Amino acid sequence: QQHREMQLEGLPWRVTDAVSVKGVVFPFKKFPESDSLLGPEMKSTGESMGRGKNYSEALAKAFLSSNIRLPKMGQVFFSLRDKDKEGMLTLARELQRMGYGVSATTGTATFFNDRGVNCLSLRKVDEGRPHCVDKIRSGEVAFVINTTSGRRAIEASFDIRRACTDYNIPCLTESDAAEAFILALKNTRNESSSVEALKSMEEF
Repeated sequence: QQHREMQLEGLPWRVTDAVSVKGVVFPFKKFPESDSLLGPEMKSTGESMGRGKNYSEALAKAFLSSNIRLPKMGQVFFSLRDKDKEGMLTLARELQRMGYGVSATTGTATFFNDRGVNCLSLRKVDEGRPHCVDKIRSGEVAFVINTTSGRRAIEASFDIRRACTDYNIPCLTESDAAEAFILALKNTRNESSSVEALKSMEEF
């Protein structure tokens, strides 16, 4: 059953034990005023595929093939909408266990610190300098988790996402993407990646 051949659009496909994850590239860096928040009309300018023995390995390869680096140390900066703070608390704790530092905008930092996560509080851009974008541009931030909603909040956090684009810093704008990214980070630390051909020599 597992190895039976299937027909899809006239081409033979074979069920395998491997997992594949699509990687995509968006041209945000080419356009200085563009925002990395994805909309339904946006199209990628490049695609790749990460293939591994499990989801976390395939995911790590998909990130790497899309030129998204997986930093093994550094500080993680959080700027979160209220509904994501509770869910991201678990990820913040996990990141600290992995050796990363944690920083956040004032409201998120207070939420984390009150719940036992040691978090550095950083000002928003409109709260005066030095602020969170200064920190990102200093090179001290390894990656950013920025979830937002509502026109005012999206506009207010644009400089955070733009700084990440300009300095090639990974910026995750959805909670599920952040969870996937951290899973990929754990894979690169704990497991060695395998390489295998898409098709064995006997099948050519």
